[in-house]
Amino acid sequence: MGGGGERVFEGLSKKGGLKMSRHSKGQVMVLYAGVLVVLLGAIGLCTDVAVSYVHWQLLQRAADAAALAGASYLPSDTSTAQSTAVAIAEKNGILASEIVSTPISGTELSITVNLTRTVPYYFARALGLTSGLVNVSATAGVQPNTADARGLIPIGLSCPKGNCSDKYKVGTTYSMKQDQSQTSLSGNWGALALGGNGASVYRQNLAFGYNGNIGIGSLVATEPGNIVGPTGQAVAERLAAGVAADPTVAAGAAPAPGNVPTYDPRLVVLPMVDYSASGKGGKTSVPVVSFAQMWLLGVTGNNNTIQAVFLGTLTNPPSGSSVNNFGVLTPVLQS
Repeated sequence: MGGGGERVFEGLSKKGGLKMSRHSKGQVMVLYAGVLVVLLGAIGLCTDVAVSYVHWQLLQRAADAAALAGASYLPSDTSTAQSTAVAIAEKNGILASEIVSTPISGTELSITVNLTRTVPYYFARALGLTSGLVNVSATAGVQPNTADARGLIPIGLSCPKGNCSDKYKVGTTYSMKQDQSQTSLSGNWGALALGGNGASVYRQNLAFGYNGNIGIGSLVATEPGNIVGPTGQAVAERLAAGVAADPTVAAGAAPAPGNVPTYDPRLVVLPMVDYSASGKGGKTSVPVVSFAQMWLLGVTGNNNTIQAVFLGTLTNPPSGSSVNNFGVLTPVLQS
């Protein structure tokens, strides 16, 4: 090439390859240096991200543990639920300043633990970033322990077809399984055969609740007989469990109408049935017309007549009418 310009390539080498000038080699070294800086920067950022991730894992585990521990006190003791959540978080290495909040849900059935931590950056300082925030949240709530769920009880509350509002008044105590006149069916005292027949099935359902699917309009079988012993045993078990869960309401007492605990073995749901639709005594089937919510007070007399306060009707019980959300609870993580 003519002129004073410097040649980049000198032509072919003896081996047939291109020969580089010293100037071109310098340019490649500069390019390599630039790439190396970018790679080192990327590695540095990845290191900072990895450190942040480790802190996120530590915070998340602490939040999960704190939420579960706090939820075990719900819904009866929200203040202890929150203080327990804070204590467990701190035992897992969380500073008091890193605990943002521990709110309780409006239903008092779940608690959320919010944590935050400032994590210093090292390599990202070259980009003007000195630190970053790591935020985590965990929510735990209580749900029925299916092994000890206490839901729909096998007692039919007499309710002729139509409106029962004139027959039962909220806040009034009623006697159930008192005598055969309550059912107008010979041999029937109000017990129902839910999911099976016999005194042992009846007792199990009365103590722990029947979790099958029964809806308004369903036909349920009656359980003839007074079944005195199993009734007294099952009701006593519910009362004892209720007092243990909420000692503020003594056995045989009822809470104020506007202050009924959401979960308590003494809070029961039972089918309201139309005994007049059968027309015969003995073992028969009767239709469910509604569901009543009542508070168990106990049993009285030689027949173990059940005393309970009427709290109102449930037109749409959970899961159709498989009412199993009352009683023994288990805390579980929700998010």
